[in-house]
Amino acid sequence: MPLFRELYALRDRLARQLDRPSYMVLSNDRLAEITRQPIASHGALRNAGGLHPELKRAPYADELVELATAELAPDGPPPADQRRPQPFRRRFGGPVAALAEARETLLTTLKNHLAADYSPVLANTVLSNRLIGDVVEQGSLAALRPWQRQLLGETAGQHGLTIAELEAPLQG
Repeated sequence: MPLFRELYALRDRLARQLDRPSYMVLSNDRLAEITRQPIASHGALRNAGGLHPELKRAPYADELVELATAELAPDGPPPADQRRPQPFRRRFGGPVAALAEARETLLTTLKNHLAADYSPVLANTVLSNRLIGDVVEQGSLAALRPWQRQLLGETAGQHGLTIAELEAPLQG
């Protein structure tokens, strides 16, 4: 990953300089190939395909060869403010996990009813998979907009379901 990160930054820098889309400087597929098998010499670089001509000239050619032979330190864990919280399935145990699973099952059932009654696009708009996780943990009052709660309430009523237990946050 450190080599990929550096190659990605090099590609982006050159693309900005040339005022070209980054894929025209170095395609995503070629970027992945070079990450797996770095170009370690200027001779190999001259014969390499799929590179913008500027990448074969100094100073970019020197940087590409240098990156191939550099001992790059692996990335450490992201700072706490950039980490995504773990899904509720891994954080809760016992009765709280059972309640979370029941909430998720109810929300998935509601989403399936929305898809059947209206359309899959509407179902994903009203209740995306990520939003299901948020409702499970935070409750519908905190995670959903009023129009989403109203539509889910109407759909639940049409199908004989109750959603009152989704309002409060999950206690764990």
